[in-house]
Amino acid sequence: MITTLRSETRKVAATGTIWWLLLTAAGIVALGTFLAVGLSDAEGDALLTDNQLRETMHGAAGGSILMAAVGVIGIAGEWRTGQINQTLMSTPRRWWVVTSKAGVYGALGVVYGVVASGIALVAAWGSYRAENLVFPFDSAAVWYSLLGVVLAAAVFGVLGVAVGALVRNPVIGVVVALGWFLLIEPILASASTTLGRWLPGEASTALTGFPNSDLHTPQTAGVLFAGIAVGLLILGAAKVQRADVTV
Repeated sequence: MITTLRSETRKVAATGTIWWLLLTAAGIVALGTFLAVGLSDAEGDALLTDNQLRETMHGAAGGSILMAAVGVIGIAGEWRTGQINQTLMSTPRRWWVVTSKAGVYGALGVVYGVVASGIALVAAWGSYRAENLVFPFDSAAVWYSLLGVVLAAAVFGVLGVAVGALVRNPVIGVVVALGWFLLIEPILASASTTLGRWLPGEASTALTGFPNSDLHTPQTAGVLFAGIAVGLLILGAAKVQRADVTV
């Protein structure tokens, strides 16, 4: 298992597309945080309320969805290049391959979440300073929101691996993942808030503590989001278990 984890970690480091996606995500975080303050209706001390701080820190989650694309590429990309044949032949226990990838991309999500949180803090500090306000780094609302961002990014990484294992085509997998979170789910959530709160994207939003009474609590949302990711991962691993391998 350790050998498989090391192998998957080396693959991540050698895949340039992944790092370009994460760099793009970092830019989205900075822009999202600036806009959360600049476009807010709140002014003056109203920007310092817990709810407003949660909205501001939600900008750190702006690029988290791209972790799903990263996870898809991490496993589906091997089918495109044919590298999966060598991977599965060198590791007969295919569940190890899938769970190792999920672990590595989940850990990468944590790293991304931490970096995104740092970028968001700097962006928020600059935005608040432009409003002649001192950003409250000691606010519990800020740190709970950023903790949610880190956890959400990790789950998105696992979810991406699950989708990639199910689809096994990187282009289709990325389109499916991003299309769901950016197009289909927002439509469903707008049509029914009752349904929306049970969807993975809305759960990830609730996990960051974003103030919305229609969503679950962060704790419930975290369990729901992780449960969906694990369920899809099990289905993906089962499909990989039955996959044909050619020499």
